Amino acid sequence: MEDEGGWEKHNEEDELKTIDVTLPKTMLPLRIAILRDFEIRKHIRCFGSTHTELNASEMLQKYRYRWLVENGLKDLVYSYFLDEMTGSDPEKVQHYFLKDGVPQIDIVVSLMFSHPKEKSVALLENANVPVIRAISLYNEVAEWEKNPQGITPVQLASQIFLPEMSGLVEPTVVGGKRIYFDKKTGMKITERVPVAERIGKVVKRTKAWLRLKHLANDQKKIAVLYYNHHTGKQNLGASYLDLFASLKVLLDSLGKAGYNLGENVSLTQETLKEMIMMQGRNISTKAPGELKKMVDTGKLVMIPVADYKKWYNELPQAFRTGVEEKWGTVDQTTLMTWGDKAKQEKYIIIPGLILGNLFIGPQPTRGWLEEADHLYHDITLPPHHQYLAFYLWLKHAFNTDAVIHFGKHGTLEWTPGKQAGLSETCAPDVLMQDIPDIYPYLMDDVGEGTQAKRRGYGVIVDHMIPGIRMSGLYKEYAKINELIPLYEQAKDQTPAVAEKYQEEILQLTDTLGIGKDIGVELNKDHFDELLDVLHDYLAEIRSASMPYGLHTLGVPLTGESLVSMVMAMLAVETDIPALDEIVAGIQKLDLKKMKQKPGKYIKEMEAIDTVSEVLLSKAILEKTPLEKIFSESLGKHYAAASPRQKVWLKQIIQRGIGYATSLGQCDQEIKSILNALNAGYVLPGPGNDPIRDPEALPTGRNFYGFNPEKVPTQAAWKVGKKLADDLIQGYLKKNGRYPHKTALVLWATETLRHHGVMESKALYLMGARPIWDGRGYVKGVELIPESELKRPRIDILVSASGLYRDVFPIQIGLIDDAVQMIIKAEDEKYENFVRLHTLETEQVFKEQGYTEKEAAEYARFRIFGAPNQGYGTGLNEAIPASGTWEKDDKLADLYINRMNYAYGRNVWGKKSQDAFKQALKGTDMVVHSRSTNLFGVVDNDDVYQYMGGLAMAVRNVSGETPDLFIADAKNPSDPKMVDFAKALGLEVRARNFNPKWIEGMQKNGYSGAREMAKFAENLWGWQVVTPDEVSKEMWEQTYQVYVADKYGMKLKEFFEKNSPHALQSITARIMEVERKEYQKFDEQMLRKVAVDYVESVARQGMACCEHTCNNIAMNQFAANILSVPGLVSPATMLKFQQQVKLSTGKDVKTPEWVKKAETKETKSAMAPDEATGETGTQKAEEVKGYELKEKKEEEASEISSSGASLAAILLVVAIVAIIGRGFWKGMKR
Repeated sequence: MEDEGGWEKHNEEDELKTIDVTLPKTMLPLRIAILRDFEIRKHIRCFGSTHTELNASEMLQKYRYRWLVENGLKDLVYSYFLDEMTGSDPEKVQHYFLKDGVPQIDIVVSLMFSHPKEKSVALLENANVPVIRAISLYNEVAEWEKNPQGITPVQLASQIFLPEMSGLVEPTVVGGKRIYFDKKTGMKITERVPVAERIGKVVKRTKAWLRLKHLANDQKKIAVLYYNHHTGKQNLGASYLDLFASLKVLLDSLGKAGYNLGENVSLTQETLKEMIMMQGRNISTKAPGELKKMVDTGKLVMIPVADYKKWYNELPQAFRTGVEEKWGTVDQTTLMTWGDKAKQEKYIIIPGLILGNLFIGPQPTRGWLEEADHLYHDITLPPHHQYLAFYLWLKHAFNTDAVIHFGKHGTLEWTPGKQAGLSETCAPDVLMQDIPDIYPYLMDDVGEGTQAKRRGYGVIVDHMIPGIRMSGLYKEYAKINELIPLYEQAKDQTPAVAEKYQEEILQLTDTLGIGKDIGVELNKDHFDELLDVLHDYLAEIRSASMPYGLHTLGVPLTGESLVSMVMAMLAVETDIPALDEIVAGIQKLDLKKMKQKPGKYIKEMEAIDTVSEVLLSKAILEKTPLEKIFSESLGKHYAAASPRQKVWLKQIIQRGIGYATSLGQCDQEIKSILNALNAGYVLPGPGNDPIRDPEALPTGRNFYGFNPEKVPTQAAWKVGKKLADDLIQGYLKKNGRYPHKTALVLWATETLRHHGVMESKALYLMGARPIWDGRGYVKGVELIPESELKRPRIDILVSASGLYRDVFPIQIGLIDDAVQMIIKAEDEKYENFVRLHTLETEQVFKEQGYTEKEAAEYARFRIFGAPNQGYGTGLNEAIPASGTWEKDDKLADLYINRMNYAYGRNVWGKKSQDAFKQALKGTDMVVHSRSTNLFGVVDNDDVYQYMGGLAMAVRNVSGETPDLFIADAKNPSDPKMVDFAKALGLEVRARNFNPKWIEGMQKNGYSGAREMAKFAENLWGWQVVTPDEVSKEMWEQTYQVYVADKYGMKLKEFFEKNSPHALQSITARIMEVERKEYQKFDEQMLRKVAVDYVESVARQGMACCEHTCNNIAMNQFAANILSVPGLVSPATMLKFQQQVKLSTGKDVKTPEWVKKAETKETKSAMAPDEATGETGTQKAEEVKGYELKEKKEEEASEISSSGASLAAILLVVAIVAIIGRGFWKGMKR
């Protein structure tokens, strides 16, 4: 219907209706709405721009007012002011915010967007209140409702990024446009309309923050959630954070601040760990016995399904429909559920501890591995019922006032929904409800932290990375370094001695498998030629960075760790040379020349580092006057130094003292968490690797990223261009031709560090470049003429992570613009592989039955990723669950199925499997970047799932594995391309096999053991996706270092005390490498690994990670390895079988020798009082996916007759065992 004026009616209330108007220029551009609640005598401030289309129009103000009044927040008053937040008249702003320095407001709701100003941030800091970002869209609300992106790319920077720089949180859409045409006049009408439900969400969240502000600490209920995503007793924690030490620090701080911890104020760290291990773990449905053990403690939260149904039924219908499509109805749920037969009641289990008003528990698993269809066929997966029940229980039963997601990172922010600007049916919005979310987060992962801010409503409190140290040379590597100069001295004078040195060097390098790392076969034939390569590699190991242990929340670095960290920060050249360059220059040494042949100058470079360390130690720890330090430490060299060198030295040591001060302020991490729990303002600041960017210090701030509109920067373009040239020339030199196609992995986290190096590389490979305006904003791309390029245009394939899609949609458009431009370029002198492959692919598609239009469209796709609302390749779930697959073709199919969605300027998430497979064909190289001094390629599962998964997909589609390279930009002043095999070997040798790295991790107990087990898991990931890149020697060294403890680190005792299941996980994984036939290990080594595993399970129970409890074939394999009597006792083998049965409900077949040796005494090892769970003993499932070796006569013969010496040893062992048993029986009698 129409009103009298002819305007078309719509479904909003008349009072909220307005039309597009242009405001008089004299009207002030900003307005503030003050809401005063007379009961609490505090205020809420709502900022809004009156802009030309009434961004904060009277209609929106009225609507917000109605909601606020209905929720008990009264007396809306308007006032206008000019540019006060930018500081032109700060006194006026003080009038609204502060009175005599005392805050007069409780919370700010801001519709403004502008570049942050120091004065406005300072004002908010003084007011110390949260600032909620309420978004009024530039586009139509209907478009936002339908768009899976939510906030469109053009709005992302102004609506979300810039407000984040001012510390604004919880970005929520509250209104936007409605455009229609008047039927009588044909006039286009633009209305501002509210999104009623979203305004209601802002009001509810505002009230939750107000409650935190005014509730006494001893009345607040807080939930602290840690992570046990991949189930397993060894796998609780967060990235590079000491879980139990940090929890203890937090609990102590909460207790001192007056929070009610019940009787647990003096809880020790060890007791806390024991309680969590007993009742605070996630359990897979594959381990029913483990769940029974936890239920039997009587200390778990058990939600009657009937209660959960009530909460669940209040959720939006559309959301519930999606849940039930994947997980069934509430009554059908099985994950983390328990049935009480006596009460005929079904419960949903919430693991964790309740300590007074504090709940500590594990965020639920995502459930990908609970059903094979979910993992291998589903692209996105809504939260399962126990996941929902967990958060609903926090809200409705525990009455949580705030949640603390404890470290990097949770999974809530990765559940399906819009990419930013969530709606009521987006999973993160449903889960978080109106609960304030405080999120301590690793400072060096701004990308994933941004996801927590935008999709999880997290208020970030960034925390420090572990201290970084130089690896140094150790044991065998130090020995090789000593032998090389001895060999070179002896080869001309005493050849026979030189030959012995040569043999020793070759024996060591062969045992360690170094040849694989450096891409050469080390032998006598070309020994002298390759010696420099080997020596340079040792120098790289020596100077590589490694984390020394883990960070404990709020605890600063001290002593040697502090000095080493500062030294690492000063190793980056900035406006002045790096510290080592300055020291070398003063000592008349040419460091740049040394770095060209580092192997020859290891001793000299060690001496330079020693002097640097002494300078910093005296300045930072002893606080000695600088001139005294310089003259004592550098002596005559300092006296002879040039004035400029002296100035540089003083500047850099003073800078180091400043860095040490900033590093020492990480106690702010705990202070910021406590302030956030009081509804305070967390000061914003840039996040990054502090070695690359010291401005990221101090920690304890609400970090933000880099403006996407400036990516790539001109500095990043120079680096990316250089790296692309190096890549091309290296390939040309090796293969005698130019590469035709290069695949690049793009991550948001990496781009936020390097500011567009990989994007620059993608553009330059094709022969395109960015166009910048005078302010450094990227305005487009242009073709580089072939006369300037002077080489072929290399085709590209881009694999973008889901987070990259969310954070950098502008860059996806830019790269696609370049692709489409270059397809049209008809070069004459050099080949244009972008155009050539497009035309070839177009023809292929026509022959496959595509229409001409379809063929042309699909042939032009170059950027692929997961679908909208989807994240990850799935390989990080599937590869650890090695009992669910046999060959990697299943994994390649999983990767292709997940990552075949096309993106570009005019396409966003279009399923394009044929186009993706065609794009994979002919890929010569795969390139990923590393711009962090902390993370590497084996300390996380993301690199292998993206880079390795891409390489595996290429291999399975085209039959050949592409070359793999890392674009190493962790030192921005020294970027380089590194062959992946070298990068992998360098990291493993500098860190995971290094006694210094192990020592650091041992200091962190359980969490350090977890890092060791994670290393083996991620090495396994690389073994699967790139079988040729991981050598047998690497696994043998893993065994030697961690199982055999060849460096005497007392690792067996360490694991037994802190986390026996971490070592169990490592031994299980080594056996799985053999079982899956990726490597063939020495029989003796394999038996020792099996003995360790079986004894551990028998003694400690199962780890119940994916490759133990969820892999009965591996457990049977372990038993089969021990088919020869005497390796373990019959009692141990029977106890092992019992533990497997107890945890999984499945049987491991008893070896024949155990059956024969079974006695009444060994039978007693199987206690009758333990069961598999409330469902009773399950029928043993047929074991598949392995071959029982004892079935083969020749293999049985080989095992039982592996040499007279082994047979003799086993005979002696058996005799001793019999005699020993008789002796102990006699003693008992």
